[in-house]
Amino acid sequence: MTTQQHITHLTADAGRTVLVGADLVTFKMTGHQTGGQYSIFEVITPPLSGPPALHTHPAQETFYILEGEYEIYTLNADGPLTITAKPGSVVHVPGGVPHNYKNVSDKPARALLVFSPTDMEQFFAELGVPVADINNPPVLDGPPDMERFMAVCHKYQVAFVVPV
Repeated sequence: MTTQQHITHLTADAGRTVLVGADLVTFKMTGHQTGGQYSIFEVITPPLSGPPALHTHPAQETFYILEGEYEIYTLNADGPLTITAKPGSVVHVPGGVPHNYKNVSDKPARALLVFSPTDMEQFFAELGVPVADINNPPVLDGPPDMERFMAVCHKYQVAFVVPV
């Protein structure tokens, strides 16, 4: 028996959106749609914002910068490294490599993130708060539930790294 292949098309405003920290994450292509090969997210990061710390996960992650300016942080043999990524830039992070990012612009920045395999899709879905209207995202009440946050990180093998 053969599986029938289909083309998938999403309009610019399509996709399920969740708020993860301060970032709006829209699932543009899911593992279900790609046969589990990869996921594509659009991320909108507020000015001077980004995840809290260097982290690792098993998935490969590729950033394609659409708007604004990001700094991508990592560690290499010589110590900390900062990569400045402007629109059109592509940054690939192999699985297991410590990294983080920050929008260093004075306006929201946008990037496409490609993950392979697709486990990070479930990670963001579990951590995120559903967003019905990206122009009016929910306001989070207080700090995140750190016990829940760390449990979800553990489940998807996301680990935080402290530079030595």
